[in-house]
Amino acid sequence: MISSMRSHAYLHRAILVKGMIITALILVNVFVAFVAGKGMVMRPKVMLLGLGVLTAGVAIYCLECGILGLVLTAAAVPFSLSTGTQSQVPASMIVAGLLIGVWSVTMIIRQDFGFKLAGANLPLLGFVAASTFSLIWSNAFRPLDIRVWPSFPLVQLGGLAIILLSAGSFLLVGNVLRALGWVKRLWVLFVTVAVVGIFQELAKIRPIPLNTPGLFPMWVVSLAYGQVLFNYHLSRWQRLLLVILTAAWVYRVFFLGITWISGWLPSVVAILALSFLKSKRLFLLLLVLLMVYVALDYDFYYQRVWVYSLHEDASRLAAWQRNWEVTKDHLLFGTGPAGYAVYYMTYFPTKAMASHSNYVDLLSQTGIVGFFFFSWFLVSLCKSGFDTQRRLKSGTFASALGKSLFCGCLAVLLAMFLGDWLLPFVYTGGLAGFDHSIHSWILLGVMVALGDIERPPAKLEAR
Repeated sequence: MISSMRSHAYLHRAILVKGMIITALILVNVFVAFVAGKGMVMRPKVMLLGLGVLTAGVAIYCLECGILGLVLTAAAVPFSLSTGTQSQVPASMIVAGLLIGVWSVTMIIRQDFGFKLAGANLPLLGFVAASTFSLIWSNAFRPLDIRVWPSFPLVQLGGLAIILLSAGSFLLVGNVLRALGWVKRLWVLFVTVAVVGIFQELAKIRPIPLNTPGLFPMWVVSLAYGQVLFNYHLSRWQRLLLVILTAAWVYRVFFLGITWISGWLPSVVAILALSFLKSKRLFLLLLVLLMVYVALDYDFYYQRVWVYSLHEDASRLAAWQRNWEVTKDHLLFGTGPAGYAVYYMTYFPTKAMASHSNYVDLLSQTGIVGFFFFSWFLVSLCKSGFDTQRRLKSGTFASALGKSLFCGCLAVLLAMFLGDWLLPFVYTGGLAGFDHSIHSWILLGVMVALGDIERPPAKLEAR
């Protein structure tokens, strides 16, 4: 009896402490974002040092809280550290590095390696190794006539850091989250940021500057719309609010940003994919409504979307052809992270252009070896997501989330074709692009974690 009471006391105490930690993280991030929005003068290094100490302390006690802190940091902390180049290190990269470091040290100290070399983990580690080797290889065997400027080695390290921290964040989330409660908190956090973000966008006020570009709108639409379709436990008002949130973000990316195809197409794909999983009739209905809507204002969409798309595709094909002129001579291990930039500036400086495709970038930077491992990773990821969303009990939060994450994963595959959405290219998006891409890595890690959380015990042990 006494033992049971003590257990409950310890449990409630742990819940209370973790709740206080989460609250502290939210308050610190909101305060920093508010200060930045007001334009108050604060030293970024001091703020980042304080944020780093807070993150490390939180992570040592509760890594799950640290993951929530990473989402908040990427969304709401605008401070960065100078690298001596035009690109600066965002706070989210620092927090991600600290979390991954604490996780690694914790596993070593406890000698408890819960990390699995299975599923998507193994090919991702292979890609990390290939990327690291490609940096060494490309520098060792670069032709002598290639012009390299002083800051380039630092930029290459920045490109490799994006790869290492992105992969590390995925592995951290996929292997640390082991309770559905933490997954729900993460979902609530994303939705909360989305609500504040879209309100500020539509009201045209920004008391709290939030990072919501990139694939963030697609993920919000997928996370909200999936619950509307597949979570049978939602009340009417909850369902209505999620419908309004979905509609608001669709209005933002599709109606207000119609000329930017790369911005709205992933969201549309996620919606159609979720609708297809729900009902073939719903999928066809939405597709017909979309076609009718476009037909009603055909001239506008033909000129502003179709003609613009043809021009964009033509420039994209030209960029890929230009990239191939370099890549064909470095097929095995590539030119290294950000490596093809020096070849561009040496051989055709006036015709250099971004590839606008993660797939082209990956092949050019890491060669066939790196591209093979990353393709294997994507296939494993899709298989894991597909199996999870099919296996989960229908009508629950977990089932709806599994379908949202799987359809979001499919939209990411398309988005990678349209631009450097998952692994930002240093010379286009800069290191700041990490703020936009880290959401995808975290949620893809959640998709893998959800599969293990909801896996029957016998199958989990046999894995």
